[in-house]
Amino acid sequence: MNSIRSIAILVHQNDRKARQVPYIVWHLAKKWQTKGIEIEVVRGISKVIEADLLLTQIDLSVIPDEYLRYYENFQWAVNRSLTDIRKSSFSATLLKTGDGWEGPVMLKSNLNFGGLPEARLGGFAGRISRVANRLQKCIPGPKKYRSKILDPYNYPVYQHVSDLPAGVFQNPSIVVERFLQEPSADGYMLRSYNFLGNRGFTRRRVSDQPIVKAANSRLVDAPPLPPELLEFRKRLRFDYGKIDFLIHKGEPVVLDVNTTPTIVSGSKHDQLLSGLDELVPGIGDIVNQASESCSDR
Repeated sequence: MNSIRSIAILVHQNDRKARQVPYIVWHLAKKWQTKGIEIEVVRGISKVIEADLLLTQIDLSVIPDEYLRYYENFQWAVNRSLTDIRKSSFSATLLKTGDGWEGPVMLKSNLNFGGLPEARLGGFAGRISRVANRLQKCIPGPKKYRSKILDPYNYPVYQHVSDLPAGVFQNPSIVVERFLQEPSADGYMLRSYNFLGNRGFTRRRVSDQPIVKAANSRLVDAPPLPPELLEFRKRLRFDYGKIDFLIHKGEPVVLDVNTTPTIVSGSKHDQLLSGLDELVPGIGDIVNQASESCSDR
């Protein structure tokens, strides 16, 4: 971290309320400031500022090309190579017609968090969303399954593929996943892995709801990190963020990835908040890894 004197945190040009969203990065930024690192939040790409490192906080599933070009102004950039976190880009649980899966299934938006960030930011992503929705009017089935957006707190679960509404497999904005569960006497279980550079921590949550979110669950413990997730991160070139996963038949199954994780306030989440301090020195790992990569060439 000694080589980092300044960090620019880049948010989308339409993300005017970014500082009001409980992004984990704001907690980390305060810690970095106490160590003498200058923090500047940049909204949009209209001007290039001087900073040792760029930390991208673009709350979209696919980073627009103009933002990718902006990264080139910085020697070091967090998540520089991870530009697409749609479920179709990483999920191993996706189904297509004729796969022969006999268990329960879940419908999700291909976009992160139900596609709501794209709807919130509008602009570039919003125009694409409106065009996509117009094109999808020709797809049969209930109107909400022709949309690009689904409620991430209420993804529908069906007992069999044959129960699915007509047309969902023809909608590129919706994915059909095997609905897998990790056995728990307390209800539905979900594991998470938060990380920055080489630093990270895991947490396990339980909920009485099949869609386990921070708001409807409680933390129970901090299980060991499966080594397969480190390989998954390496494959995606994933520097900072969160991975949601579960253990199914002894193997980790990734459910979601998020490059702009948030934290819910409240006493039941204090354990998670304290864990974030473990990530603070991880920003230096980004620089060290980039330097090592250059020296190996």
